[in-house]
Amino acid sequence: MEVFLAACPRWTHGASCSRECDCVQEHSSGCDPKTGSCFCKTAYHGPQCEKECEPGFFGAGCEQPCDCPGGGSCDPRTGECGQRCPAGLHGEKCQLACPSLRYGESCRLTCGCGGAPCDPVTGRCICPAGKTGDSCHEDCPDAFWGMKCQSACPDCENGASCNKESGVCECRPGFTGNLCQNECPPGLHGPGCEGLCSCPPNTDCDPQTGHCLCPAGQKRP
Repeated sequence: MEVFLAACPRWTHGASCSRECDCVQEHSSGCDPKTGSCFCKTAYHGPQCEKECEPGFFGAGCEQPCDCPGGGSCDPRTGECGQRCPAGLHGEKCQLACPSLRYGESCRLTCGCGGAPCDPVTGRCICPAGKTGDSCHEDCPDAFWGMKCQSACPDCENGASCNKESGVCECRPGFTGNLCQNECPPGLHGPGCEGLCSCPPNTDCDPQTGHCLCPAGQKRP
């Protein structure tokens, strides 16, 4: 059985090689064919090799401590000592601000904000309008919208919802107005009241569905 497991194709492990390795493939070289433990490339560590080395460590699995004068940080891949800029800065004279999506000492760390930028010093996520949470993965709570979810939604009517990014009331089919307070005008129906009714003369249509509404005392042929 051990010989069989040792021959598992890359990125598989376990009995009959039936399980996939749960690793960040860009940061790892594979996993143990028996246990599934990830083999991290240099500069990465963590159960799935999902984390960059912390300042002061380098190498495969980030297990080797830097040996730099004054306790300075080193290249997470090679261990080479380099200039240590304060958090939020990089460059030969530490004169440059961190580029987008980078933060920390010498801008070595990557923001973990789902593509949103972060504070170049602390790494705290700067969420776009409509998003919140440590990684900006959560929508604003009900009744709030905008940057940091600080703006209160208007009192949308007729079952309408507030757009988390813009704060605009998103009307259900058949309604219009800033607060979705009005039914579609006669002859129109649907989302945004953009649909034209196609009914016989002197016959209205349902503002939500567009179905023709027969006058009292009549029925569809």
